[in-house]
Amino acid sequence: MSSERLISLRGVTIDLPVQETRARSLRKAALGIAVGGVLMRSRNDQVTVRALSQINMDAHNGDRIALVGSNGAGKSTLLRVLAGIYPPTEGTITTHGVVSAVFDSSLGLDMNLSGYENIAVACRYRGIDRATMESLRPSIVEFSGLGGFINLPMRTYSLGMMARLAFAITTSMTPDILVMDEWLATGDAAFMEQAQNRLRELVDEARILILATHSMSLVHTLCNKVAVLDHGRIAYFGPIADLPPGVYPPLA
Repeated sequence: MSSERLISLRGVTIDLPVQETRARSLRKAALGIAVGGVLMRSRNDQVTVRALSQINMDAHNGDRIALVGSNGAGKSTLLRVLAGIYPPTEGTITTHGVVSAVFDSSLGLDMNLSGYENIAVACRYRGIDRATMESLRPSIVEFSGLGGFINLPMRTYSLGMMARLAFAITTSMTPDILVMDEWLATGDAAFMEQAQNRLRELVDEARILILATHSMSLVHTLCNKVAVLDHGRIAYFGPIADLPPGVYPPLA
């Protein structure tokens, strides 16, 4: 397998604003943030949280990278940067290939449209052209298992039904770069088994996997590299076998 570089992050920093919070309530804002990030104040007195700071990372064809760290360390924020949801406040990110994100799979869906119509909406949101969408739609409908409900507005769906459709759409194509937040399980037992099988296929076929997880068994089973995040910074990035003692004890 080629070692072609498909992802490059240089000095990536993400500042997230704390809405309606001014300098006089900075102390109150600090108390409201449990873990992670660094509180800052801009010139116009807007309080922000520095969720990521000076992230440098490369990923090559064949890499299986685990993002680990405590809650609030920046794992999910980094996934959203890789998926193109958060543009960097500072720094650059370069990706080569199709990126698919399996975390906020309902992003972009319209509750007033039918499930069938939302397939087209979600495919457009993910950059899938109309011809490809039309070819994928029958298999998406079948995998979702929604039957006649596919023609009803999504506002009539249960949360489980929404999750099934969103998952079917999100995983309908094998991406070059797959970014995931934990190991997804959604719906009833039969659908969970289907979902797990499909995810395993995607992981096997994707050129790069980046997985944010707390499961050390998944880290050791799936990944060849690990990025340890600590308060928005990378404390270590490299082969799992070379992880220094004490950087992230659960991996030892």
